[in-house]
Amino acid sequence: MIKLKNNGFTLIELIIVTIILAILAAVAIPKYLKSVTQVEEAIENKIISNITIGLENYAMEQMMLNGRRTWPTNPFDALDTPPIGYDPDYV
Repeated sequence: MIKLKNNGFTLIELIIVTIILAILAAVAIPKYLKSVTQVEEAIENKIISNITIGLENYAMEQMMLNGRRTWPTNPFDALDTPPIGYDPDYV
């Protein structure tokens, strides 16, 4: 009598594993994308907050120098060095 070696997986087992992985991906991917969006939004809010604080500091410096608070029309005009890639003529 010949004995068969059963070393591999059956087709049913592979299909079940594939279905389980698809369900996990369907649940995990939207949560991951939502968390990425929330992180990007938090970073944008922090950048806006930093620009606001910088403009307030600029206005206070103008108050001490000129006796009145003024803000630049373009916030990047108040910087010592403009950001890399900044084009003031870009509209």
